[in-house]
Amino acid sequence: MAPRYAFDRVDSTQELALAHARRHGPEPATFVARTQARGVGRLDHAWASPSGGLYLSRVSPLPRHRPELVPLGVAAALGQALAGRYGVPVALRWPNDLLALAGGRPRKIAGVLADLVEGTRGSALIVGIGVNLGPLPADWPVSLRASAATMAEFASPPPTPEEVEPLAVAAVDMTVARLADEAGGHAVVDECRSMLYGLGRHVLVDDEPAGIARRLDDDGTLWVESGDALQPVRAGTLTVEEGP
Repeated sequence: MAPRYAFDRVDSTQELALAHARRHGPEPATFVARTQARGVGRLDHAWASPSGGLYLSRVSPLPRHRPELVPLGVAAALGQALAGRYGVPVALRWPNDLLALAGGRPRKIAGVLADLVEGTRGSALIVGIGVNLGPLPADWPVSLRASAATMAEFASPPPTPEEVEPLAVAAVDMTVARLADEAGGHAVVDECRSMLYGLGRHVLVDDEPAGIARRLDDDGTLWVESGDALQPVRAGTLTVEEGP
């Protein structure tokens, strides 16, 4: 059985998992904490980590095919698990967010981060997952509260971190296993396409107008229509413009 390291409070489970993988390689291991002092998201963005959420990092082998699909694929697998068990209406926001589609607007309920480690014992992938579970803190900024959803809105009482942790670990392991071959890679990207939010809508990339989101490529690239041309978007923060 893969080792599991649990903490009440750490700076970042991702930092702990990265250090572990540098020493021990890609053998699976899980790091989980009740709170984080310096939780990290994609592009070094801070990840708010109040008590009551799930904050987890999983060490995994690097998939052979399309490892760039891991964040979106894990978000899709986790979303399906939460939808099946708790009835949460979910969608994906490219490239790594899980949205809850309720209350008239999409709001972020979970995020996925993937880091590559080249250690002395081989390449490892560190997948970090944060899931909002309990009620949002009253002292959060208004803008953050408006853009976030929590499992407490869909289940009473809300699931505990211990209940959601196996779903998150399974989402990582299943996605990595499916990306072991081309057929599995096609299945992952097809699943992501079916859940992707914002296709056919105007989008911004890094707060700049980019065009209309048209399709997700096999390697996870988002193609955006700008004028008469399709432009690839391979990195950045995506914002979908909502209708009136």
